[in-house]
Amino acid sequence: MPENGKPLASSGSGINTHLDASSLESLKDHYEHDHDSLFNHAVSIVHSHEVADDIVQDAYTRTIAALQQDTEIEHLGAWLNRCVRNLSLQHVKKKKALPLREDLDLAGNESMQETNQAQLQGL
Repeated sequence: MPENGKPLASSGSGINTHLDASSLESLKDHYEHDHDSLFNHAVSIVHSHEVADDIVQDAYTRTIAALQQDTEIEHLGAWLNRCVRNLSLQHVKKKKALPLREDLDLAGNESMQETNQAQLQGL
């Protein structure tokens, strides 16, 4: 929570509302103090520094977008941690859902070999 005791939120209403100065300052402070922690959390889930960096950046981008839509964020650290966790798990889930290219090639080669063998036996 910012020093003024109020939750982070933009001033005014609607999607075009700009972030107020205290919200931006809180985000900046959090980034300077906790970026490494968020990054390490993402790396521990996705096992890739490049992907983790993208995830942390996306978490901050989504937080700014939420603030622009007047979403109240009482605990910025917890909000960002949850964003990073969810985005990391989504990445892992998508990665597991996609078959490896090598697996596809191997499966294709095996069925091709079986077809060739069947054709040879028919001659």
